[in-house]
Amino acid sequence: EVKVLDFGLARSADERVPSSELPSAHDSNSLNSADFSRAGITLDFEVDEASAPKVISLDTKKGRVVGTPHFMSPEQARGETPTTACDIYAFGLLLQHLFTERLPYDETESLSKLLKLVAEGRRLPLYGVDKDVAGLISQLTAMAPASRPTAATAVHRLEWILDKPKRRLRRLAVAAGLAVIVAGGLKYTLDLRRERAIAVSARSVAEQRRHQAEDLIDFMLLDLRDSLEPIGRLDILEQVARKSQEYFASTADEDPTPGTLRRRAMSQSNIGAVLLGKGDSVEALASFQRSLEMVAALSAQEPDDSRLRSDLGTAYLNLGRAQARSGDPLAAAASLGLSLEIFEALQTEAAAPEYQLGAAEALTEMGLVHGDQGDWEPALGWFEKANALHEQVSAAEPGNREWQVALARSRARVGRALREEGEAPAALELLVSALDIYRGLAVQDPSNMVWPFEMAELEKGIGAVYYRQEQHAEARVHYEEARRIFRRLTEHDPLSTEWLALYAGIHEWIGYAAEGQERDKEALRFHLEARRLRVQLSELDPGNYRWQHWVAHSDEKIGDINFEQGRFADALARYQAANATYRQRFDVDSADAAVLNRLGWSHVQIGRAWQKLGQRESARQEWQRAVEVIEPVTRSSRNAAWLDTHVTALLLLGRTDEARPIVEELLERGWSEEVFTELVRSAGLAHPG
Repeated sequence: EVKVLDFGLARSADERVPSSELPSAHDSNSLNSADFSRAGITLDFEVDEASAPKVISLDTKKGRVVGTPHFMSPEQARGETPTTACDIYAFGLLLQHLFTERLPYDETESLSKLLKLVAEGRRLPLYGVDKDVAGLISQLTAMAPASRPTAATAVHRLEWILDKPKRRLRRLAVAAGLAVIVAGGLKYTLDLRRERAIAVSARSVAEQRRHQAEDLIDFMLLDLRDSLEPIGRLDILEQVARKSQEYFASTADEDPTPGTLRRRAMSQSNIGAVLLGKGDSVEALASFQRSLEMVAALSAQEPDDSRLRSDLGTAYLNLGRAQARSGDPLAAAASLGLSLEIFEALQTEAAAPEYQLGAAEALTEMGLVHGDQGDWEPALGWFEKANALHEQVSAAEPGNREWQVALARSRARVGRALREEGEAPAALELLVSALDIYRGLAVQDPSNMVWPFEMAELEKGIGAVYYRQEQHAEARVHYEEARRIFRRLTEHDPLSTEWLALYAGIHEWIGYAAEGQERDKEALRFHLEARRLRVQLSELDPGNYRWQHWVAHSDEKIGDINFEQGRFADALARYQAANATYRQRFDVDSADAAVLNRLGWSHVQIGRAWQKLGQRESARQEWQRAVEVIEPVTRSSRNAAWLDTHVTALLLLGRTDEARPIVEELLERGWSEEVFTELVRSAGLAHPG
């Protein structure tokens, strides 16, 4: 049996909290209510009027008070049976906590006093809160359960608050706050087992509440995602997505109507998008596959329904995107090809912008598949086709902000591909034109933080074009402007790990430009600052491997500078630190080709450092390890960077005949990395020029 406590904290009925997890005290009167809230423990009290509440267990029975003290309803504090109205009350208290930045009750109160305050509904007053938000909180925390709004009503009111003009900063705050609240797993929304049991004799009531729950899931995973994704806060929705999966798993034995099935297909797609944004491509793939199966079944029943066919095209698009992120480019190309075929067929029947944009997305993802493999010529072709569609759609309605943003992003992709192909003037023209679009949007809506984020990314991209042209001073001007904007973004939202990551990364790019200017000490300072910020990221979010990966990347770069300046022992230490990080990840996921490449390259660099230190046998062992790691990857992928790792290790080992065909392929593709170029020359193979 599963008991679901307030906001989705579920535990089995026979589970007990280990004594080691409880605050230490000789007498329960000495326990401060905040001790338990900070420990993340949901308390179960036996109410005794003659004494303070006594912590006993996590199972429930009548007369026991179950919940998190600062966020429980008055009826819960009185030991009454919890209902969905309790969840609504708790929702209101959490909104109060978010907007006042204080707990709803004094955290210094003893548990007995706290329970008395909760039972009487005597929470701290609201100060400094927007009147609309305050009004909603008051409705949610009405003393009479019947006076509290339903979840559906609360959602409609929240949507109205989110959409109020001239309040975008507040909108983002509301979005982030609501997502933090529901990330714990809103019981009313994500676990309807109790409701279905109660309503077994009243199916219509259960159906109504189920639809409300699924409306709230869609609100969280679509509307909130749209606000949170641009500011790098999808981490807030990750737990919501996983709880939603549990909810849908509990409905698997039902026979839904076509409308319900379509709704659930869209919800699965939204769940997949959140998980993919968080880097969980395996779970995202599973969600997108379930969504595709549902939509395909519906479309097969109504093959002439253009809406369902469009849904099917989107389902294939999402699946292909996830397959590409999980390292399966062939499967991705197949899924994206089906998506493109569907949207192109729909365009022949009706010149609807959504079909053009659907086709443009499929074309873009095709380009990204090739770009990820280092094949920029075909990638550029796909991007240019997508951009042509975006230009058409935007020209038809120039005032449409959404289409202007899509056009700017499309031009930026073409510009970056042109940069990779060495076409600097054309690349700059498109990147600058994309930047101009965002500058115009920023003038119209200066409080929207998405615009400066996009502008910083484009400044960085423009800087990269100049860097490729070895115009390092000009590159640095644009990198410094990007750094200024990223710093402003991190000050605006210090909790956004994505913005902090970008701020760290731009320090690395400035370091590259400083190297090009032969300012080695300055370059080292920027790379060390990038590493410091990345360590800070890994400490803030220790479960996210990306940050550890970037710390290792900084170690490699700092090692490279030490190597170039003849400090080979220091370089060796940095390379070994990076290698240890990549090895840890390899032990968790030995199929991640990108990790295998970094692991292989770190072995190459460790070997080069050993060689400079006169340890030739140690060097050969490292290069041999590099070959063993990367060779299985290059059998199935022609990614230029991965081929470079493989061929570099072969050339260092003197295995010239094995290296020759890879050298020829890379030279044909214009590969000219410094270490590769030097080794090709020393081996007497074709000159890169």
